[in-house]
Amino acid sequence: MTTHFSYPNVIPRQSEFIGCGRYTIFSGENLSKSDYREITDTPNTPNKTALEHALQLIAPDSFDSGFSIFEKKDEKDRVYQGDSLDLAYFLAHINRSRKLTIETKGDIWSTGVIQVFESQPVLRKVDQIGFDIKLSHFLSNKCDDTLFIVSAANLKKGNIQKAKNENIRIISLSQLQNQKSHDFNTRKTILKVLPNELPDLVNFIFDTKKDGRKKNFVWWLAALIICILGFMGWGLFNNRVELSSPEEITALLENGDFDVALDSLKKVSKSDPSYHELKDLIETPLHIDIKFQYKMADQKRAESRTIDLKSQKKLTLSHRDLYRFRIESSVRNQILFVYVFQTDQAGNIDSLFPNPAWAGQNPMSIDQWPLNIPPGNDQWLYLDLLPNEITTRMTESIHTLVSPWRANDIEEYYDKFQKASDSDQSRMLIDIFLKQVRLRDTLDLPGIYYREFSFFHSK
Repeated sequence: MTTHFSYPNVIPRQSEFIGCGRYTIFSGENLSKSDYREITDTPNTPNKTALEHALQLIAPDSFDSGFSIFEKKDEKDRVYQGDSLDLAYFLAHINRSRKLTIETKGDIWSTGVIQVFESQPVLRKVDQIGFDIKLSHFLSNKCDDTLFIVSAANLKKGNIQKAKNENIRIISLSQLQNQKSHDFNTRKTILKVLPNELPDLVNFIFDTKKDGRKKNFVWWLAALIICILGFMGWGLFNNRVELSSPEEITALLENGDFDVALDSLKKVSKSDPSYHELKDLIETPLHIDIKFQYKMADQKRAESRTIDLKSQKKLTLSHRDLYRFRIESSVRNQILFVYVFQTDQAGNIDSLFPNPAWAGQNPMSIDQWPLNIPPGNDQWLYLDLLPNEITTRMTESIHTLVSPWRANDIEEYYDKFQKASDSDQSRMLIDIFLKQVRLRDTLDLPGIYYREFSFFHSK
């Protein structure tokens, strides 16, 4: 029976599961499968370059194999795409040169974003909204496949409880490696993988000998030597990161992997001076004041409000009125990253900071405070005239985030929806973007400041 590496696909906005794309390999003489299409190039995911780089680092021999990757889709007319397919393609590509050593009932589900950090392949989480839908289908009786490989960062408390209610096993890669036998046939299993465990995952599910597809003795010997050296190298690397480093935790914080970052912080050596520096950044509250200034069209004098609190009486502005912000920080001993976005109910999003039009860039150095948006004393923001078809007031929301760390996840999704090819994709990405922005409000991280302030937009 042919085993596939399957990536589940969903439409998050409609909470719809649309089946799996399933990768497998065939040799050159076995290309007659009519329901398959050959994959001749790396899928066009947002992480295509990183995905290829990771394969070159872990399995360069897979590029020179007599096997090709093929894909079939559960629903042929659907478009299956997105960076959540990275892990499935990654594993299928490695399967071209290494034999699978585990047995499962059905196919192997996998989802995760492949990136490279400090010349090491890492596994990042996928969009949480989509992941929750995928996991629900895997847990359901409609799915007969028994193994789902996921990023540990995607497994939230609600997911874990739901799996336990269905008697589904959740196990870490390190726990599996310590077991003598592995049964994936009789019980559904969710295998959670930490970011730096991607090489270990490859060595766990595949034969570590890279000669599985070729019989040339010289090549075999060379591959064996490479494997031994590679194993020693990865062993050194894993020994090095057995206690997570502050640099790796910082990278997790920058990518929005807050749960994993806080858990990893517990493993850092307390004798490392960087540990105390990072812990101070996480636990020291940021004291930020935001003043919202507005000037009504029929008034000569500007009014101002402090918007540090969430519960406020909403102001109403029209396209004839003016407004601006002033953000002040009492922190004078560190560099900070500032993000200010304005959103409305129509799905429009503007980046007020950073904003190239005002030469506003991150990070903010100590001497750049206070931050005025727009920067000039005589500059103001204003609203567009509402179209005739809108007869009621709209809500405009201002999201302000200040952090010691760059928000790579927010920057990435903002860039993605700016480049979205259609309105449905754009709306989906906007939902994910706002979820990641508002995630900062749910964290127990005093070192990150987030406030959302809203007002009405009328004609």
